[in-house]
Amino acid sequence: MLNISQFAIKNTSQKNKNLQKRWITPLECSSYFSLHIKTIYTKIAKGEIPAAHVGGPIRIDKKKLNEQLEKQILDLESKVKDWI
Repeated sequence: MLNISQFAIKNTSQKNKNLQKRWITPLECSSYFSLHIKTIYTKIAKGEIPAAHVGGPIRIDKKKLNEQLEKQILDLESKVKDWI
């Protein structure tokens, strides 16, 4: 039986492992962004989230997703600077 500190270490290491994965499921993506799973599937269908079928289930390239978000943030910062 795990004591509280062992559980915390095991749980933290599992979370760190998930953060390091390159390909994630739509469910993991919804958890990552705190969005409803249907929202994730809608964004995949619209091409707003980079995804691929890998052996059947949909997988999301977390690296490309983060790059896309960084670009959107930089674009938004640029627009805000133009307004000021």
